[in-house]
Amino acid sequence: MLPDRLPEPLRQGLTRNLPPVWAALLLTPVLTLVPAVIIQIVLVAPLLGDAELPLDLTAQNLVLLSYLGVWLALWAWLRRYEGRPLASIGLTREAPLRQLFGGVMIAVGVLGLAVVGVALVGEVGLEPTPSLLLPALLSLIGWSVQASAEEAVFRGWLLPVLSARRSPAFGLMLSSLLFALLHGANLGFSPVAFVNIALVGLLSGLYVMQQGSLWGVIGLHIAFNWLQGNLLGLPVSGAAFEASFFQTTVRGPALVTGGTFGLEGSLLTTLFLLVACGVVAWALRRGATSETTTSGTEERL
Repeated sequence: MLPDRLPEPLRQGLTRNLPPVWAALLLTPVLTLVPAVIIQIVLVAPLLGDAELPLDLTAQNLVLLSYLGVWLALWAWLRRYEGRPLASIGLTREAPLRQLFGGVMIAVGVLGLAVVGVALVGEVGLEPTPSLLLPALLSLIGWSVQASAEEAVFRGWLLPVLSARRSPAFGLMLSSLLFALLHGANLGFSPVAFVNIALVGLLSGLYVMQQGSLWGVIGLHIAFNWLQGNLLGLPVSGAAFEASFFQTTVRGPALVTGGTFGLEGSLLTTLFLLVACGVVAWALRRGATSETTTSGTEERL
């Protein structure tokens, strides 16, 4: 069972000017997509011309850096309409590096198990390309902007708003489903991919609630994308990139390998995401139980 309210760091910045549920759901794709698309059309497209997949490092980072517009749009909304600072979405000052590292470790665990599973069921070939190590590392710049922007909107803003309007369970489920739906136009999207992206949203939401901060899921999201696209050279939600340290070949049924969508379209990833969600939910419930017990003891004293 989920707690009946969000952790204090995510709750304390909320104001009376929160949008209603229907408006928050409509505003989310506007905040997430419109600023980035405008920047890509006006600034990025003229520079890239007719770029095709797989994107080279310059094209990849330019596309991903367009998500700076998402950060700007969210900041403007929070300041002008809700009357609160950007830090109120869970950008706490308490041990951000430690929390980032924790999120990275979750991504490493889920993806590592998925790759091992694919290798056992099908076939995985890894060929290192040392000359691309530096470009692969530089791609972290773009992923840091893109992944953090999506987390800021979905887990930093939408989840707390929906939770405040209804309940944490309502906010968790609806924000996860919307997160998956907004990936629906990606190359190779499938029913399994929809379930997995929703599970990524669920895992991220649970982790935010367990940590009381956005830093952990930012680390998780950055690592999840970078490990697939620029370490292993696999598609990331259907997008392929040139600057990868390994050139990875995957053979086997699409339900196992994920096909053109990448590991996020694999049933093995579904399994390991479910396990990760269960572990984080258990930690969340344990923390909530401990907090309730402590609070009750203090009241008796």
